Amino acid sequence: MMNKRTARIATLGLIFMAMSLANCARAQQESWSSFEWAAYQTTDTTFEKGALLVPIHLVHLAGALKILWMQLDTGSDASLIYGVPFSQLNCTAAPPPDLPAAILLDGALGTHPFRHFPFLLREGYGDSLREGELRPLIGSLRIDFLRGKLLVLDFPRKRFCLTDTVNAAIAGMVNRASFTSINSRNNKLFIRLCVGDYESEDFFFDTGSSIFPLSTTKALWQRLTKRHGNEADNSQFKLLSWGKEAILIGAPAEGALRFAQLEIKDPMVYFDSSGLIDFTTWPFKADGLIGNALFYNEYIVILDLVKNRFALLNE
Repeated sequence: MMNKRTARIATLGLIFMAMSLANCARAQQESWSSFEWAAYQTTDTTFEKGALLVPIHLVHLAGALKILWMQLDTGSDASLIYGVPFSQLNCTAAPPPDLPAAILLDGALGTHPFRHFPFLLREGYGDSLREGELRPLIGSLRIDFLRGKLLVLDFPRKRFCLTDTVNAAIAGMVNRASFTSINSRNNKLFIRLCVGDYESEDFFFDTGSSIFPLSTTKALWQRLTKRHGNEADNSQFKLLSWGKEAILIGAPAEGALRFAQLEIKDPMVYFDSSGLIDFTTWPFKADGLIGNALFYNEYIVILDLVKNRFALLNE
């Protein structure tokens, strides 16, 4: 017959086993999901990889799940739900008492579940949902959703993994990676890097600026490329910024871009010759931004907002 002490040990064993099974189930659940690209049309160029879209599942009133899409934008802080398409969904959406402009939603981003997350509701914004639409876009997923989590973006394989901790899906990658620090300030993720002989802690990682490799000020562009800006072989394209036309000038940097131990040779660097996108006028220190174009042909990005660090893998 089992005595009280034995029964207590057995009970504790069952509890620990249940916790272990739950953790294993979650680790298996939070695995790889596919992302998609949306094209972006500028005034003179079409970029096929203009926006990075991730699948989001929202719980409806009836309890059903519907797969929708959001743009991944690490250049901004507060995640948004667009009011126009959201009004068609009939979702459960109570506002939190301390944030009346937001709505609390349940669901999953890829395989990562979330509950009562506050999304800001942007009334009157976005496009209406259409029957048969391939990837209905309902919002923008930003830094607040990623805080305290690990995000791995496998650009060559078009997949991502979002998790609360290192799991079996990403453990090998994390163990092989050489990390550099992230400084979270001014609602941006600033990453330490070097370009040639220039070292900076003031470039921020912005997945919402997908078409850019590096974008910076004219003065720093001139230093990094050893050019003036009027050379005939410079790259050039136009885009609209707040309804006005910006003219982007680009050229390869003189020297490698380095994140920790990994180098990218002669990265393209851009500046806005029209002055509309001018980092020198920002209210805080910023040398520029790092966009998806730097990585999306061959790199895996590890964004660890548990330990505030960043790494690349080339494999």
